[in-house]
Amino acid sequence: MRPYLIDNLVDIFYKFRCNYCGKRSNKLDYDGINQPVIHKLKIIGAGRRKCKCIHCGVNDRSRLELFYLRTQTRLLDTNTKYRVLMIAPEYHLYEVLNGRSNLRVDTGDINPKRYEFADTVYSDLTSLQYEDQTFDWVICNHVLEHIPNDAKAMSEVYRVLKEGGRAMLQVPISLELASTYQNDDITTPEERLVHYGQEDHTRVYGQDYSDKLITTGFVLRMFDPSESISKNVRRRLKINVEEKLYIVEREN
Repeated sequence: MRPYLIDNLVDIFYKFRCNYCGKRSNKLDYDGINQPVIHKLKIIGAGRRKCKCIHCGVNDRSRLELFYLRTQTRLLDTNTKYRVLMIAPEYHLYEVLNGRSNLRVDTGDINPKRYEFADTVYSDLTSLQYEDQTFDWVICNHVLEHIPNDAKAMSEVYRVLKEGGRAMLQVPISLELASTYQNDDITTPEERLVHYGQEDHTRVYGQDYSDKLITTGFVLRMFDPSESISKNVRRRLKINVEEKLYIVEREN
């Protein structure tokens, strides 16, 4: 029997196949935490859910990110040289990108010692140490909700992007909210947990998140998995169809 036929038959038996490790399974592990506000506001990208590969630990958001980069960009299928900045780098995605000879991957975080897998340097997203128009790509997922001055952080991402460069800027978001919920009187970890769903978050983004990105100067190029990925692929990768990718571009 031809290998691809065997592969298809195996996929019929298994419900899930990870696009990072390539392994199959019929179950997923839990990820995330439960908080009442997450359920009340239906915060996408948050909450406790079965979404982690039992073999490598990759969650649904990371699988969506890799699918996009593989199918909608040339980062992983060309010899063209690109420079990429990852803020708060996601381990498995970093391993994929750093393994490409055509990519130079810089990693940064306000607490770089957390990242033993990469040569991560101290980076304050509101005051990046890089020159203007340094990077072809910035990948900064689930970071902006931690930063009080997110407008400054967005402008810094814009500044360090080259003309024509793109950034992936995922945040936990509630489409139940027309406007972002932020109360500067909420300052303690306990209060933030109750109001925002996590002790170190400073807001819950609403539908106006897109406007914030556009106001910064970006062109917004949303990637909607419910429209751009077939049902069969979404089912195999166990992708959350409610989570859209916020891809922004600095125009020429």
